[in-house]
Formats: sequence, structure tokens, C-alpha cells
Amino acid sequence: MKRYIIIGMMMLGLSASAQSLQDVLKTVGEHNLSLKAARSRAEAEKLEARTGLNPSNPELELGYLWGDSPQTGNRIDIAFNQSFDFPSVYYWKRRLSDRECSLAEYNYRMEYQSVMLEASQVYYDLIYHNCLERELGKIYDNAKALMEAWESLESSGSVSKMDLQKVRLEVLRAKSAYEENRTLHELAKSELKRIAGGMDIDVVMDSFEQVLLPDDFESWFAEASERNPQLLSIREEVELAASQTKLQIADNLPKFSLGYASERILGTTLQGIKGSISIPLWENKGRVKAARARELSAKAEQRDAASRCYNSLKATYSNALRMKALAGEYETLLTDACGPALALAALHGGEISMVDYIQETSQWYEAYVAALGNERDLRNLVSILECFNL
Repeated sequence: MKRYIIIGMMMLGLSASAQSLQDVLKTVGEHNLSLKAARSRAEAEKLEARTGLNPSNPELELGYLWGDSPQTGNRIDIAFNQSFDFPSVYYWKRRLSDRECSLAEYNYRMEYQSVMLEASQVYYDLIYHNCLERELGKIYDNAKALMEAWESLESSGSVSKMDLQKVRLEVLRAKSAYEENRTLHELAKSELKRIAGGMDIDVVMDSFEQVLLPDDFESWFAEASERNPQLLSIREEVELAASQTKLQIADNLPKFSLGYASERILGTTLQGIKGSISIPLWENKGRVKAARARELSAKAEQRDAASRCYNSLKATYSNALRMKALAGEYETLLTDACGPALALAALHGGEISMVDYIQETSQWYEAYVAALGNERDLRNLVSILECFNL
């Protein structure tokens, strides 16, 4: 496929009926099965986080004790009891519940951005193949027309049979390149359909949009960090660990129990209120220490995650700048160099041989494919930087 030339970097083409990336991502967001499952899972986790926030269930005790003689009589006991944790326990349980709900939402956002990023990359693959399909179709048609002309010239003896065979070989190669690109296009289209939950999406765009990169990475990263669900999730886990430490400290405070009791025997009734308080000695021994260790571990993981995220995005930004500069160089090169149209005219004018024509067009095509691949890879890198805005 690399043997063929396409005219110019700026000839990637325009399409009046092009479908934007935003349209594709909207369809994916509405129909992707993984996102639907992730949303259901997040809601289930939120509901689970809202459980266990109330005091324990009250207890009702009934007792009937019969004596061994009429003089002893029978006794009837009735008791109602409600136990309570220390008030600060309920406060920290609710704080912990809020953190867990936020964490569930951030986990969903990570899944959402991952799916959107995958859809964006497949979208740019389809644009890449659309560009190649259009130009390879032209190359294939031109090669067939050239073969027909050469066959007429060969019958009159104007060209050699060897040159005709070279043209036929070029036609075969052009057809092979076109069919290969069609196969890859269909594979990418099927992949986008899978991501979109079985919805057919026709990407007819055959040109890449303008790329805009942040002027200053540090300022951009500081702002993007507030929208990065991975960093927000790690930050929330630190707060969650801190809340768990506070909860364990509060859980070491005394617990209370209040209730009502009644006792009836031989026509006499004794009734009144009762209460108790626990003495926190050894039941929760070591739990506060363990909670503080988990909190320290969460803070260390937060620093590590922030460092890894910064370095990864910094490398992505640097590569995007390099590819954008390279795209400008390709554009200048393909605009100034001798194109395939001039090479074809020179061939018909007898200024160059068939071998020279094939060599010229091959060099152009290799440069174009490299430029087009660079444009696609550049958009993929930009998608990584822009996914926090989705």
C-alpha cells in the first residue's frame, strides 16, 4: 500500500455531511452497555453506603415464669430496650457515607472517560481510513486508465511489453491497497458499533479538525487536576480513610442503653426505666492504630498517583507538541514537492520513464501516509488531554 501517492497534505478533503466527534460521543454515552452497567453499579454502591446509619433495632423481651407451688405464683416480665452509640459515631458514619457516595461517582466518571477515549480513538481511525479510501480510489482509477492507455500503445508498438507489465503490477497493487484499507475501515466501524451498544454510526468525515493545545502545561494541569476523576478518586480515598479513623476513635467512646421494664407476680407489679453504659476496655483495641496506618497508606498512594498522572500527561503533552510541529513540516514538504499529477504529466510527455514515475509516486505516497498517520496520532494524544472535559 505504501507504493502509492496521494496528492498533498492539504488535500485531505472536506465533507459537507461530516459527523462531529461530539455527535459520536453523545450516541456512545446514551447506548454503551458498559456505561449502563457502571451507572447501575454506582447507584447500588450509593444505596449500600446509605445503610447502617441508624441506631440498632429496639429489643422487646417477654417472659412468663411459673412457680413450683401456688404460694410462689407465676411471674410475667416485660422489657423494652434501645441501645445507642456515642452521638459522634453517627456523625462520622454519615460523613463516611458521603465519601463513599462520592467515590462511587468518581469511579463511574473514570469508566465514562475510558469509554469516551476509546470511542474518540476509533473515530479518528475511521477518519484516517476515509481519507485513504478517497485517495486510494483515485489512484486505483488513474492506474486502470493508465493501463488501458498503455495496452493501446503496446498494440501499436509505442511502448514495450515490459512497461505494460509494470503498469499492470501497479494496478494490482493499487487494488490491493484499496481493498486492504476497506477491510480495516469495516473493522473500525464494527468496533465503534460495539462501543455504541450495537448502534450503527456512519462516520463520513474525511478531514481532521484543527488542533489546539494549551499554551502552558503547568497551568493546564492545575486546572485539569480538579476534573480528573482518577486524582479526585484518590483524594476521596484519603478523606475516606481519615473519616474511618475518626469513626474508630468515636467508636471507642461509651455506648448507652435505655429501656423500660415491668415485673408482675402475685398481683404485685414492679415497673420503671433502666439504663446501662458500656466500659470501652478491649473490644476495639488496636482498631484506631490500624485506621491511622490505612490513612497514612492512602496519603502515600495519593502522592504516587499524582506524580504518575503528572508525568504521564506531561509526556503526552510533549509528544503532542512534537507531532503538531511535524505536521507543519509534512504540510510544507508535500505542498512544495513535485506531486503525482506533475509526475503523470511528465510520463505522458516522455520526460521520465515508467520506473521514474513509479518511484516518484511511491515517495509521495509514503510521505502522505506518514503525514496522515501523524495527524491521527496527534488527535489521539489531544483526546487524552481533553477527556477531562467530557
